[in-house]
Amino acid sequence: MSHLLARRSWPHHTPDTELPFTPAHHRPLPQPEFDGADAEISADGIDLDLILDRLAARDDDQVGDAAPDLLRDVILPSDLLRSADCHDIYRQLFQQRMESLIGGELPAVRAYAGDELFSRLVAELIACQQPTPGLLGHAGEALAVSFSQSHLLETGQSVWLAELASLELSIERATRAPVERLLELDELLELPFERWASARLEPVASLQLSCFEHRVDELYQAWLLGEALPAVDARPQWLAVLRQGPQVQRIPMSRRAWLLLSGLCLGRPVASSFFDSLGWSTRKDARRRAHLWLRTWVENGFFKAVHADV
Repeated sequence: MSHLLARRSWPHHTPDTELPFTPAHHRPLPQPEFDGADAEISADGIDLDLILDRLAARDDDQVGDAAPDLLRDVILPSDLLRSADCHDIYRQLFQQRMESLIGGELPAVRAYAGDELFSRLVAELIACQQPTPGLLGHAGEALAVSFSQSHLLETGQSVWLAELASLELSIERATRAPVERLLELDELLELPFERWASARLEPVASLQLSCFEHRVDELYQAWLLGEALPAVDARPQWLAVLRQGPQVQRIPMSRRAWLLLSGLCLGRPVASSFFDSLGWSTRKDARRRAHLWLRTWVENGFFKAVHADV
């Protein structure tokens, strides 16, 4: 996870937009330390540190051959490892890799779950799915999906943990999105009136929209600040995640603003999106506010192009 260092200021806005932004960068989590002094090979499993120590001790003049020897002894028959032992090593290495990958993608989830429960959740995921390189490629998403079926989590806990994971994955996607040319407000305003009925806005790749049953952004912010887990607030929350330069922004929104923005991002014409979200009977101040939202979104890099029929 990249560390995001800068912030762009947000222009004047109405209370409905619930701004300003809050920074969203991940901190590295401390990794567990292993002590091989008390390591044993027992019926309970294989201790990898002890295996490495024994292989390295075979030849004092060739300590650097420990890793190649370990690979050979795992793959080929040896007097040190049985077939079941090799399988156990494969499983441990795969789970360690999964925990490392998911911990990097979902550090807040790992912090709130705790290392022990997090490790058990990953083991449960591996037990339910075929451990393949494809699973490694979408490990964080797979774990988030698995929460709803987990036997290790209570129903309420599984919901907000999955939502927190979804927020972290959105931040990760926004961080990795390509840099794109942004739509200028003048380009939108110069569009001829007769073409507005078919005008569609194309969002930038980093823009991620989410709605949650819990206010998970507050949980994420508490983790960023190193604070204790606050009480989970079971009120809905509408969020946009957007990268601006080197900074990823998390943007709480009102429900009406979020619905309007989501319609535009789905490729609906600007005119019909306004009608679907507001209706013709809406008060003038609400329509004026919606126009301000659109102007603000364009000025702050939510869209990269406008398309309209000729």
